[in-house]
Amino acid sequence: MRARPSNVRAARAALAAVIARGDYWRRPPAATRGDCFKEWTHFCVLTEELCLLVNWSLSSRADGSEAGRLTLLARSADGVWEGDAEALEPSDLHVPAGCIGADLGDSRLRFRDGAYELHARLARRPLEVRLRLQPRSRPALTSSIPLSRRHSMKWFVVPRLEADGEVRIGSRHFQLSRAPAYHDHDWGEFEWGGDFSWEWAIAVPEEPSPSLIFQRISNRARTHTLSQGLLLWHRGEHFRTLHAGDLEVRPQGLLPAGGALRVPRVMSLVSPGRAADLPQRIELSARSGDDVLEGAFELQDLAQVAVPNDGDLGTSVISECHARAHFEGKLRGQRLRLEAPAIVELNRAEP
Repeated sequence: MRARPSNVRAARAALAAVIARGDYWRRPPAATRGDCFKEWTHFCVLTEELCLLVNWSLSSRADGSEAGRLTLLARSADGVWEGDAEALEPSDLHVPAGCIGADLGDSRLRFRDGAYELHARLARRPLEVRLRLQPRSRPALTSSIPLSRRHSMKWFVVPRLEADGEVRIGSRHFQLSRAPAYHDHDWGEFEWGGDFSWEWAIAVPEEPSPSLIFQRISNRARTHTLSQGLLLWHRGEHFRTLHAGDLEVRPQGLLPAGGALRVPRVMSLVSPGRAADLPQRIELSARSGDDVLEGAFELQDLAQVAVPNDGDLGTSVISECHARAHFEGKLRGQRLRLEAPAIVELNRAEP
């Protein structure tokens, strides 16, 4: 039996209200802003033809001002990445605290009628995005994710959305209709190049397959794991979380990084990144009681975002890796199978 239109509207309104209460800019006032506060809002679209990442970030400076950046990356089915990371001056940032919407340079983000609307374009590369993203799952908010003994971050996630709109890469146009998408919003006080690294992966297949998020936080040398978890959403609801003791993580192989797109493009000269300690495959086994989930992320190619460290002259590199996710198991008495394009993000401070 189909849901009545009035019930659908009520459910969407309730979901929009939950998102509006949790997904807003936290940026502190200038008078109380520390020199290591960071915040970003992040969107991914994952189809067989196109992988798209849109990220707006803010970071505090020592003098109390803010720096902004738009990172826009797109990968087409031929494995070619396009994009860049462009700096935004304080005068370009119109980001009211307590709101989802923002104007950042020539780009903008809005939350209207229960959906995200975004327009982002690069000034120096032929990449432009116009999307409307409709949430299709309930969000989650973490209280705190430890990055080190002194620093932590928080995380608001909408693990499944449907994207409609257009992506232009040079002369090519991609029209999206109900494309699987993902969104998160992160904030906290920490220093790039600090004693932490992370691995984060998402897979958002077509329904009714579940959405999956994996995260692992380690120290900078990756000799000690601070936290890890595997989260699944099914039919729009949070379905299961498998925690550190439930998981076995096995990185395999080495992913070649030579020749990968590195942004901002000037960083290819400063920090060429010819070698990278990145796995080619991440195998996961999860067991908790009668629940079992087995699978892997198969990393295929990547683009890299280089960020100057806060405390030294080195560079932190965030590798955005296109991957395939394959998982099968039985959770809460239900047989589940997932196979879909995925993104694996690996944060490493270069020596």
